Amino acid sequence: MTNYEINASSEEIRPIIKDIKKIACETNLMALNAALMALNAALEAISRSETDMGCAVKAVEMHNLAQRAARAAQDTSQIIEGAVARIQNGSEIAATLAAGFKEINAIARNVAMLVTEISTVANKHVPMDQVNTARLIH
Repeated sequence: MTNYEINASSEEIRPIIKDIKKIACETNLMALNAALMALNAALEAISRSETDMGCAVKAVEMHNLAQRAARAAQDTSQIIEGAVARIQNGSEIAATLAAGFKEINAIARNVAMLVTEISTVANKHVPMDQVNTARLIH
């Protein structure tokens, strides 16, 4: 898998993160609304001297569960965002390393050419000042 493919995959994750956050927020709002409706019903029951608070208790439990789900979604979102950031950082490091290796390769080729030239000159028994002159001409 290339760096480009890795970056593209990490970018595909971003909309999913947004969806997770949106669903968690909507779930939390729906649970809050249900809790408020249940509490309102409980208050009406109390005003009529009824003592059934079961609906209100269940609404509060539902709201608490929705808050936990929202926190879990937020935590998941943060973990995924961190992973995406680490992937992008790793891709940048890999690209930097690749550029460095290309540079090292070019330098190694240059050194190999110089060694070959020196070897050729040494085999011909050419004086060293002629080697320097020949090198300056190239």
